[in-house]
Amino acid sequence: MARFELEERVYNWIEKRNLIPKGEGVLIGLSGGADSVALFRFFCNAASKAQWTLRCVHVEHGLRGQDSLKDAAFVEKLCGEWGVSCRVVSVGDVIAAMDDTHMSLEEKARSARYDVLIQQAELMEKEIGEPVHIALAHHANDNAETMIFHLARGTGIDGMRGMPVARGPIVRPFLQVSRQEIEDYLKELKQDYCQDVTNGDVSYDRNRIRHHVMPELEKVNNRAVEHMTQAAELLSEVAEYVQMQAEDVLQKAKTEDGKELSKEALLGIPDFLQREVIHLWLQQFVPGAKDIGASHIYKITELLKAQVGREYHLPRGVVVARSYVGLAIGCRKQEMPSAPQEVVLSADEIGEETIEISYGNKRIFLSAEDWDGTKEIPENLYTKCFDYDMIRNNVSIRGRRSGDYITITAEGTRKRLQDYFVNEKVPAEKRDGVPLLCDDSHVIWVMGYRISEHYKISEKTKKVLRVHMIEEKEHE
Repeated sequence: MARFELEERVYNWIEKRNLIPKGEGVLIGLSGGADSVALFRFFCNAASKAQWTLRCVHVEHGLRGQDSLKDAAFVEKLCGEWGVSCRVVSVGDVIAAMDDTHMSLEEKARSARYDVLIQQAELMEKEIGEPVHIALAHHANDNAETMIFHLARGTGIDGMRGMPVARGPIVRPFLQVSRQEIEDYLKELKQDYCQDVTNGDVSYDRNRIRHHVMPELEKVNNRAVEHMTQAAELLSEVAEYVQMQAEDVLQKAKTEDGKELSKEALLGIPDFLQREVIHLWLQQFVPGAKDIGASHIYKITELLKAQVGREYHLPRGVVVARSYVGLAIGCRKQEMPSAPQEVVLSADEIGEETIEISYGNKRIFLSAEDWDGTKEIPENLYTKCFDYDMIRNNVSIRGRRSGDYITITAEGTRKRLQDYFVNEKVPAEKRDGVPLLCDDSHVIWVMGYRISEHYKISEKTKKVLRVHMIEEKEHE
């Protein structure tokens, strides 16, 4: 009976939040552990009801020798028994090649795993012609542990709420389900799963919280995890409201070029909202904004009460100074490149009639047209055509941001935009001035350089986006 109650509760929760609309695709991250196997069995039982298309990906990290290979074999066998397509992807070489000394081995493995999941979801989306959602098996206990981890390291409201239920293509349908419920579910199904011995290694921070901190909290109240889940949901609502208010204040507080914030606009709002506005502002200018923590934000807010000319130095050579207006951002070694204002166009705005946009010293022309495969694809460096149906969000023309990436192979291999610029030997001082045609964080075209393989015209293309760029000096 517990089995059907859990499946119905999770299904209703997915439906209520519209996490995975009916008829769309689900790519399950299947490690072989109890949580992901339970998620797999749930989707196998619910897929026909919601007309979901299921596939699985198992990421083999190459870190546990034969045990890792056994897990991969178990996953392939399980998927075969249920008739679900499964792909095993090894990332051991990728992790070994990562040279970021600031990342732990655990962080590198996580980064490689998420890259694979997103790549495979994009490939699946191309094949089935429907949006694809990446389903991960994080549950209520995982979320409670994450909340404590963030609190211990220092965080704001966003960190205190734990894991988001959905972010981009990633969804977490089990966030309202406890670890005990998952174990009971598998027991009733008589379903085997793999045991990862590293889960007991308390040298990892999260395992230490799991094995030492959580049991003590449950002694205080045996419903501790349930109460933390409720708190996470409430904090999520608060965080979303605060961000909405901060975005509104930011638009009013920043100067025309966006490089200064008005002191008057900031001092008239609560301190917590000040900090959120400043954080949003910095994200527009600081590459790798994840390096900016709560302590940095507090120091910058103190500048509002300091004398004009006082400075605070952030990571990556960025400086925030007290100006006559309020706060100004710049670089230690050179002036901060002035990126033109972002231009965002919805699908309804782009049609057969050409749209002309000014972006800095460049003029960009966009149009959309039906495609029958008989027309010639332009080879010009400054004119490109793209599969318009592959674009999921609004089309934007802007400068680079943290998290931007480009797909570099037909198989879906992605590369961070920063790494692409380094490989192409684009001078650091010129990178912020390169215009990007983007679909959210996915770069469709590094304008004047290369295009993403993901948006290339194929035999399935029915509509194309045509883009042409010229510099003003061409008309001198």
